[in-house]
Amino acid sequence: MRQSLNRNVKYVDFNHLILLSWNICNTSIVDLVQLSRIVTPHKLHKILPSSEFFILSTCNRVEIYIYSDNSHYLLQLIKKFISNESADKKCFSDCGECLEGMQAYIHLIKVTIGLNSLAVGEYQIQGQVKDSYKNAIRDGYIGMYLISIIESALRTGKRVRSETDISHKAVSLSSLAIDIMLQTNKPMKKLPILIVGTGKMSNLAAEYFVQRGYKTIIFFSNDPNKREAIKRKYKALVLPMSELAER
Repeated sequence: MRQSLNRNVKYVDFNHLILLSWNICNTSIVDLVQLSRIVTPHKLHKILPSSEFFILSTCNRVEIYIYSDNSHYLLQLIKKFISNESADKKCFSDCGECLEGMQAYIHLIKVTIGLNSLAVGEYQIQGQVKDSYKNAIRDGYIGMYLISIIESALRTGKRVRSETDISHKAVSLSSLAIDIMLQTNKPMKKLPILIVGTGKMSNLAAEYFVQRGYKTIIFFSNDPNKREAIKRKYKALVLPMSELAER
C-alpha cells in the first residue's frame, strides 16, 4: 500500500494499533531466527495487502506492529500463517505477547529507548528501529498513521536519551559480552585480540577492546583485501578466514 505522506496526521486512534511480539525472554534465539525467516515483509504483505504494518527484527526480538480497522482479524491471520509455516505448531502461538493501543505504543517507545534490551540503555536498538522504519517506507508497507506513530516514538526516544542519564554509560551487546568474558578469563593485554568478521558488531567489539587497553587487534575476513579502512582505523592485521584455526 502507498499513502500520501504529505498529509499531517493530527490525531491517531491508538485503538487501531496492535502488536505481536516475541523476544529472547519468552522464546529461544533459534526460534527467533526461524520467525524472522517466516514473517518477512514480502510474505506479510500478501496477508495484509491493504493494511499498514511494520516489522522490527533484531538479534533478540521479532515484532509486528499493525495499524488497521481490522487489526484483531489480521492478527489471527498472521498467527495462522506462522503456525502453518512452522514445524512446531504450538511454539510461536504460545510464547508471543500481544499488546493493543497505547500499550503497544508505549512498548515501542521502551524498545527504542533501550529499556527492553538485554543491556538496559543499549544504544544500537534505536538505529535498528530507524533502519527497519526506512525499509518499510521504501517498500510501501506503512502509511501516514504508522509513520506518525514511529516518528513519535523515535522523537521521544531521542529526548529520553539526551535529557536523562540512561545513555550516560550506554552499552552495546558486544561490550556487555566482553565484560562478562573479561570477568571469567581476562587475557593479558600484551596478547593479540582475535575478532572473527569485520562488520558492525566486530567494529564495536574492537573499539571496546581498545578502550580497555588492548592494542593488538587481528581481524579475520572472507575478503581481507577489501578491508583497508579497518586496517588503518585499528592499525590491525586483517587475515583470511582460513588462517583462523592456525592462529
